[in-house]
Amino acid sequence: MWVVCVNNGVCDESSSVSVNLTIGKQYYVPYVKFRNTISGPRDYRISNDIGSTIFYSSNRFVKVDEYRNIQLNQLLSESLSPSN
Repeated sequence: MWVVCVNNGVCDESSSVSVNLTIGKQYYVPYVKFRNTISGPRDYRISNDIGSTIFYSSNRFVKVDEYRNIQLNQLLSESLSPSN
């Protein structure tokens, strides 16, 4: 599954302040680790920007189609807002 990073800063349940991820960049998730239940929090195993493969909290990412929708909605709202 492919995901897009939307948070490379302070994050709930993160164990490190240095995450080596890029906002807007796609990352491949070969493995998902469920913490408690299948519908609960999970971690994605991802190779980060420096080549280390570690687990990141899923709340740092959205699916690619969700990210596209976020971008499209942002563009639409900018084009519809009155300019000065």
